[in-house]
Amino acid sequence: MDIEGIYEIKREIEAVGDGRLVELEDIFGRTNSTIVEFDGKPNKYVYRVELVKQLDKIARKIQNSSKLSAEDIEKFDLVLSFLKKWRFTSAKDALKTIEPLAGLRVKKKGLVEDYRKGHNRLKERRKTLKREISRLEGLVEYPDVDEEDIALQRELLQDYNLKISELMRGFVQESSSREVIKTGLDALYHPELRFPHPYDQQSASELYIFLRSEKIGDEPVYKLLEYYRYSQDRLAHYLDDPARFKEVAESNVAWLESLNELGKRSTAKIAFGDDGASINMQITRVIPFISKIGKFTNIDPDDAVEYLLSLRKFIASGKYEVILESDRLKGIYTTDEIQKMKDGGLGEEVESLKDELKEIEEELEVIPEPKEL
Repeated sequence: MDIEGIYEIKREIEAVGDGRLVELEDIFGRTNSTIVEFDGKPNKYVYRVELVKQLDKIARKIQNSSKLSAEDIEKFDLVLSFLKKWRFTSAKDALKTIEPLAGLRVKKKGLVEDYRKGHNRLKERRKTLKREISRLEGLVEYPDVDEEDIALQRELLQDYNLKISELMRGFVQESSSREVIKTGLDALYHPELRFPHPYDQQSASELYIFLRSEKIGDEPVYKLLEYYRYSQDRLAHYLDDPARFKEVAESNVAWLESLNELGKRSTAKIAFGDDGASINMQITRVIPFISKIGKFTNIDPDDAVEYLLSLRKFIASGKYEVILESDRLKGIYTTDEIQKMKDGGLGEEVESLKDELKEIEEELEVIPEPKEL
């Protein structure tokens, strides 16, 4: 950050005066724009007349100026005289002698902008260092975990969830829509099961009541959705009251589609990351639920039940909470940082960051704010 360069330009600007610089910039800009406009055009009468008109306007600006010095006026007059003779190269060279003063304020603005960016970078670095120091100082200890055991637990959980997907898929495909809907309504009182909820419970109950007295309630859910897409005339071959079916099914189509995709959803599945108490409560609900579901399918839920019982013991042993803490720390710290902490080298890194932070804070105390420049 070129603070000295900024101060030097400020001194130059103060010596020249803002008023003079404003008029220099204005007339310099007008003159330069005129050169750009006419340079390269053919030296014809029509263009020369137009050029002279513009030069006269510039000349009047110069004459009416109260801030320009005699030297400024002399230099501009020289530029204008070259332009009147259609000597653009000479005019450009003459204009360059005015440019250093005319561009002072623009140059200062550019330097101040660069300074502002550098100043902001220092502030951002200070914030980053404070966050990083705070983050690293939070790594005091890391639980003693068996990575192979963690991998095994994740594999067992994945196997369980796959089994549940198979079980839910079989339940929906092999059971009557009446039974699936009843199960869904019962599950509303047990959110731990993560069963899809209907948009409106009353409407879902009306659908269930309707299906209890209709033969199509024996059909699976996917067939019920198929019936819904039938016309009323076609439905009349299957139902006594097709209009009523359309009415009660219409507000439940999205729910029925969710039930039909039950195997792809999170129903009765366990997720690592939930606290042990929540999982224990979920297990309490899930075991009787999947045991019941198993009665409607050809899929034996015993393996899934056995896993849940073993998971409950694993949580009770305290090992699950250790895994959670390990996962939490891995989400905050890199493997290298954890290893440094174990090896006792993390403190040196923190001290190095603190030294850098101290240098930046000392520098920010000394250097001015951009607005002061």
